[in-house]
Amino acid sequence: MSNLIKGIAFFSFALLLGIAGWGFLFPPHGPGISAILPEFSSEVTVTIYILVAALFFFLSGALIGFLNPNQWGISSVIAWPGMMIGGLEILATIRRNMDYDPNALSLGSAFLLLTAPMAIAIVGGHVGKRCHHLFSRS
Repeated sequence: MSNLIKGIAFFSFALLLGIAGWGFLFPPHGPGISAILPEFSSEVTVTIYILVAALFFFLSGALIGFLNPNQWGISSVIAWPGMMIGGLEILATIRRNMDYDPNALSLGSAFLLLTAPMAIAIVGGHVGKRCHHLFSRS
């Protein structure tokens, strides 16, 4: 398979993984949380949710890096929903001129949403690439 076709295939796969990761960008709130994990408080549940999201982005990036080690940087595409939402929220915050909006993310939260999923996916992609090289030598 040529590198271009392989790159397009993995780019498309990363876009699909990004759609699956979209739901992890919004921790659940409300009374339904206690039904999912009744033994935990909502703060602990959100923490678990964030850890699962980080694990999802890391393992998705590692999968792309392992299966396509020469183009492991494609793993950053997995984070497109966070980049889109974080970037739009940063622009909206700047446009509002920092006016208080109780429904808006803070600038720091928007920047974290912009960078954290991508950084975790890129680290996962690099780890996947290294694992591919490690396993291909044996």
